Amino acid sequence: MRKRGSALLVLLVAVMLLAISGWALEGGLRIPEIFPDEGAQDVPGVQGNMTVHFIDVGQGDSALIITPDGKNVLIDAGGTYAPSDLTRYISDRGVEVLDALVITHPHADHLSYADDVLETFDVRSVYHPGMDYGSVGYQRFLTAAEAEGCPVYTEMELDVGDELNISGAVTFQVLWLDSQADNANDASIVLKVSYGENDLLFTGDIENNIESIILHDQQFDLNVDVLKVSHHGSDTSTTQEFLSATTPEFGFISVEEGNSYGHPHSSVLNRLESNSVQYFTTMEEGSMVIRCDGENIWLMF
Repeated sequence: MRKRGSALLVLLVAVMLLAISGWALEGGLRIPEIFPDEGAQDVPGVQGNMTVHFIDVGQGDSALIITPDGKNVLIDAGGTYAPSDLTRYISDRGVEVLDALVITHPHADHLSYADDVLETFDVRSVYHPGMDYGSVGYQRFLTAAEAEGCPVYTEMELDVGDELNISGAVTFQVLWLDSQADNANDASIVLKVSYGENDLLFTGDIENNIESIILHDQQFDLNVDVLKVSHHGSDTSTTQEFLSATTPEFGFISVEEGNSYGHPHSSVLNRLESNSVQYFTTMEEGSMVIRCDGENIWLMF
C-alpha cells in the first residue's frame, strides 16, 4: 500500500509540474508551450490545430501554414539569409511536400529562395500574380516552377474573391492581386486565411492605395485576428483606416535588424499600439509560431 501511495503522489506531482510548465510568461503574455490536441469542440465542423510559422529570413518574408488536414502552404520565400536556412527550417518540421507555394509578388525579398524551395520539396501548386518583371531572381523562379511540372496559377486563372483549392479545413481567399499594377508591391496577392472562427490576413507588400481599394470592396469581411503587417512595417502601408477595418489582435512583422530601409517605421508601430494590436517582429523574436484551433489562438514563442 505504501508503494502504491508513493507512486500516486509522484504521478500527481508530475502532472502538476507538466501543467505548470505548459505556460511561460513572456512580455506580459501567458504563452502556452503545450497546446491542446482536441481541437475546438464548440465550433461545428472544426477539429484539430492549424499551425502558422512566421519564419525569420532576415529582411524578407516567409510564412509556413500547416493545416489540420495535413496541407502545407508556404507564403513567400525570400530574405537575406542563406537559402538553406529556410529549407532546413521547413524540413525540420517534417515537411516534404508543399501543397502550395504562394509568391505574393516578384520582389527579391519575397522570392529569392523560391527556386531552392522548388528544388528541395515536392511542390504541388504555385500561385503568383503573373506580373511581367525582368529581374534575374524572378526568371529563376519562373524557370524552377516550370521545371517542377505542377500547376501554376496567376491572374490569368485567378480572380479577386476566389478561394484557392488547397485544404478542406482551411479557406484561402484571394482579396487582391494585380499583374498590371504600377509597382510590384501593389501586385501582391493578398490572402485571408480562415479556420473556424480564426481569421488571418496576409498582405504581401501592398501599399495604402491598395488597402483602400480592398476596404471599399463590400464583398469581404475584413475583421481578422492576425495581421501579417504589410511591407515589413513600412509607413507606405497599414493606415489607420485599414487597422480600424481589420481590427487585428496580433500583428507580425518580418524584418531584419539594422536594415537600410528603417523598417519597421515608428509611425506604423505607433498606429499598431494605438489600436491595441500586440505586435511582434522577427528581428526581436526570431521565428514565431502560432496555433489556432478554430476558436482560440496560442502564441508558441
